[in-house]
Amino acid sequence: VQADGGDLVLLEVDVEEGRVVVQLQGACSSCAISATTLQAGVERILREQEARAIEVLTLHRRGLEALTRSLLEHETIDGAEAARLIDEAHGEPVHSRESKTVSSLSTNKTRTETEVLAPAPTWQPPTLPAV
Repeated sequence: VQADGGDLVLLEVDVEEGRVVVQLQGACSSCAISATTLQAGVERILREQEARAIEVLTLHRRGLEALTRSLLEHETIDGAEAARLIDEAHGEPVHSRESKTVSSLSTNKTRTETEVLAPAPTWQPPTLPAV
């Protein structure tokens, strides 16, 4: 979209309904086929990123659960302690010291609005104990 002189603005996300509302700006807002192109492109990106998010959450689940338990107990922890808990639960360092990415994963007034139906979430967060 940006390559064609336009831009995309995220207006609303409704996770429960699987609905995302975006807005086209600039040159793309007046293009006759922009809504169709946008819906297909944004839907593809959302599906790919949902799969990646599920993969990251699954990969780091034990670490995130350890982090959750510690936060429930202490309310606050620093970044070094969070990293230690996650690495310990994972059984090895999740990130190298230089990198903070998960390397094991593959990796204008004129406006037009369109809705893109995103897939319903398949991953549910763990239920936390009452405090």
